[in-house]
Amino acid sequence: MPRSLMAMTGLLVMMLAAVAADDIYNQIGIVKGQVFIVNNPELGRTPASGQYFVFQRMDCRRCLVGMRADSEGRYTAFLGVGRYRVICIDPERGGADLIRKGQVREVTVRQRPNDAEFNIDLEIPRIP
Repeated sequence: MPRSLMAMTGLLVMMLAAVAADDIYNQIGIVKGQVFIVNNPELGRTPASGQYFVFQRMDCRRCLVGMRADSEGRYTAFLGVGRYRVICIDPERGGADLIRKGQVREVTVRQRPNDAEFNIDLEIPRIP
């Protein structure tokens, strides 16, 4: 293969790789919000400081992103474009579902700048 053709082929490969990387980068969106405990026995509605929860992509059982809320219950997730369900359980109480009944459990992630605001309300299970 002539040298000039090899150089042009190499340049084309690098350009295609740059376009592919740019396309991947543009497929990330942001979901942000705050996690609350709505029935704290002492404080009522309060930020869920340090709460762990998971986003699971709707069309992929193993596509999971674990999140932890900050000290004010806030979080920011960088996720691939698509639909996700939120999961939050209490492993110390047999995997009890902590998400408040009636809480929307799915969020759609879109390309930036269309960030999604998604607050999560949790209920502490009552111990009989």
